[in-house]
Amino acid sequence: SLQQEIGTPTEAPAPPMMAAPAAPPAPALSAPPAPSAPTASATDTKPGEPSRQVVTTAEELEIFDFVKKICADSAMKQDIAYKDTTTYFGINLGRVGRWFLRAYCNGAKKFLTMKVPVEHAQLLARGFEVEAPPEGMGKSRVYFSAAKDIEKLRPLVLMAYEEEVKRVASGASDDTEN
Repeated sequence: SLQQEIGTPTEAPAPPMMAAPAAPPAPALSAPPAPSAPTASATDTKPGEPSRQVVTTAEELEIFDFVKKICADSAMKQDIAYKDTTTYFGINLGRVGRWFLRAYCNGAKKFLTMKVPVEHAQLLARGFEVEAPPEGMGKSRVYFSAAKDIEKLRPLVLMAYEEEVKRVASGASDDTEN
């Protein structure tokens, strides 16, 4: 058996019931697993940064529930999913590159980003602060106070969702930033 082959001369052989023909090597003898990309359930860090755990909060899940209910009212039926990271909570059409809304809830001010042009977002989010986000974060940013505000942003959420459904249906490639 493998245990007998690697054991020291003073070790007694393993009892017959423990020996198995063609037993796989013990984990300690196997090569370490190849490194894998961080996942939403593990950590989300860049080289040189301390490791941070991704924690999906109740507020983020509440936002997802509001968005899911809003999207269910659309004539366009497409499943949605989410991916949480340490910086944002992304809502997408089943793949990360097909995102239509990102919620940033970890900073001093909470906001959503989406691919809807800022001019349209301003018209659909009356009563909310709307601005253009930094490059690479979509086309509009809307500040909010609580998850329940998402319901007040229904027209904007619907537009973001339906525009992404149309973009994907047209055969456009996944777009992870804008």
